[in-house]
Amino acid sequence: MEGLVDSMKSEDRRERLLTLSPAGTQRLRQSYVLWEEAQRAVTKTIGKDNLEQLRNALSSAEQAIELANKRRQK
Repeated sequence: MEGLVDSMKSEDRRERLLTLSPAGTQRLRQSYVLWEEAQRAVTKTIGKDNLEQLRNALSSAEQAIELANKRRQK
């Protein structure tokens, strides 16, 4: 992963400014293409309705976990 991020000094010496390098930008663009391909493959395999149900179930599970964590912290 070397060379994907550029680092520069900030006016505030406690901070560093991070940006994607040209190689990092290219890798990000490639990842979008791969993500879209993966989404099409999953949709084709399980169908649009099942994918929506899966996303809803995962969202509900995430909310339940967050609620449980908040209760545990009290």
